[in-house]
Amino acid sequence: MTIPEAVTVISSNGNYAFSGNQFTEVILNNNITKIGGSAFNKCEQLLKVRVSGKPDDYSVVLPDALTELKNMVFQYCSSLEGCVKLPDALASIGSQMFQDTRIGTIYMPNNENATYSSKFFTKYNGQCCCIPNEGIV
Repeated sequence: MTIPEAVTVISSNGNYAFSGNQFTEVILNNNITKIGGSAFNKCEQLLKVRVSGKPDDYSVVLPDALTELKNMVFQYCSSLEGCVKLPDALASIGSQMFQDTRIGTIYMPNNENATYSSKFFTKYNGQCCCIPNEGIV
C-alpha cells in the first residue's frame, strides 16, 4: 500500500486507520507529520514500512517530517521484525508502539525534547534500544 504525497496525517477519526489489513508493505511519503493511534494495529502480514525515495536500511523507516506517533501504531504486527529508526523530528511517542512484534532494535530519535509515554516499551521483546548520545546532558 502506498500513501499518496498529499496525505500529511494518517488517521481515521483519530485511530485505527488501516488496522487489521493484510498488506505486506506500506510505503509512506516524507510529508507525513502524524500517525494516529493503532494506525497499523493487527496488520499481521506487515513485513516492511518505508518512505518513498529514502533508503530502506531498516524494517521500519518513518518520514523525516514525522513529529507525532500516537499509541499502539504497530501493535500486534506479528510479522514485523528487524530494526526501526525513529526520525529526529519525532517529539511525541505513544505507548505500546511495538508490542507483540518481532522488532529487535529501536534507534531512538536524536531529540532531547522528545516525550515518551511511560508505557512505550510495554511488551517490547526486542534486544536493544539505542539512544543517541548527542544532546544528552
